[in-house]
Amino acid sequence: MQSISKRKIERAIRELAPLSDSAQALLSLANDPDHCSQDVVQIVQRDAALTIRVLHIANSSVVAPMSPIESLPHAVSLMGERAVVTAALTVGRNWLQQSLAGYGPEAAGIFESGLKTAIAAELVAQGIGRKDLIPLAYPGGLLHDIGKVVLSEFMEPYVRALIDEVSSGPIIRAVAGAA
Repeated sequence: MQSISKRKIERAIRELAPLSDSAQALLSLANDPDHCSQDVVQIVQRDAALTIRVLHIANSSVVAPMSPIESLPHAVSLMGERAVVTAALTVGRNWLQQSLAGYGPEAAGIFESGLKTAIAAELVAQGIGRKDLIPLAYPGGLLHDIGKVVLSEFMEPYVRALIDEVSSGPIIRAVAGAA
């Protein structure tokens, strides 16, 4: 098994694909209490992949529009800023879709877990009356497990060895022998 060093972890962090410029701009914009939906539209329209994603979501059965949504401002107003930020984070999210073998099968839902945490964090910030935290709560919750993406490759050999050891251990052999 490979040894884990601080240097290797730092290199893995640097190699992690950064968020798109659009996602970063939308996250920054969320911290500005004086922004409006037109500011969101201006960021989205500079990113073709994000524009396509937003229009696709706005026209999906989840949103269920009465007629096709063809205008980006209409799509943004229909979806809401939070959903647009989520869409921006999902465009090119290869690091959110990769297998996290070092954490086992429960890590498969890292992005879905992040969505649930983001919503909960925003609701908690609202519930305790911390208006200053509300813009940070959603993206913070969404990205709270990002460290797992980095550390997974280092954990995988240990998890695999542990599974092999348990699979071939005396309890498994006794159960197999009894059958």
